[in-house]
Amino acid sequence: MPTKIIITTLISILLVGTYMYYVSGMPLFCDCSYLNFWNGFADGAGNSQRFLDWYTLSHIITGVLLVLIFKPFLKKKYLHYGIIFMIVVAALWEVIESTDYIIFHFRTATISRDYIGDSILNATSDILAILFGAALALKVRTGLLLILVVCIELASFYFIQDNLTTNILSFIVPGSWLAPLL
Repeated sequence: MPTKIIITTLISILLVGTYMYYVSGMPLFCDCSYLNFWNGFADGAGNSQRFLDWYTLSHIITGVLLVLIFKPFLKKKYLHYGIIFMIVVAALWEVIESTDYIIFHFRTATISRDYIGDSILNATSDILAILFGAALALKVRTGLLLILVVCIELASFYFIQDNLTTNILSFIVPGSWLAPLL
């Protein structure tokens, strides 16, 4: 029964979210006139417009961290409520992430200087990435998860000079302190 509830909730939220994203003006995918599965550049206008990009890794880590944080507070029989909560939080973040305030913040405080917000395709992918991270966290031992998280963060910083850690820190400690690292 919980699996059916989770799947029904996921599909419902993705449909409602897609409608909300569409109404708010988010494009279905990039305006480049072709559909591309992967965008490997963090600093171009195509960033967060494709199905997958470097920030997909940050969303996977978010799913892992949410499970690691909340799992101790949930009994196994209520774990599906935690997963539903994560789906709702992920969908809400995708709406918030495409507000003018957050777009401006990412443009000025991170490597994503040309960030224009997510496409509907990318926002949907981000929600699925969070759920993938959550599923991973439910199946893999904590020690291995932490090693995976650190490796992903280091690889992201190495390749694009940006990751979940730098994004969070840019909100907590605003300013140009991050510029020398980028």
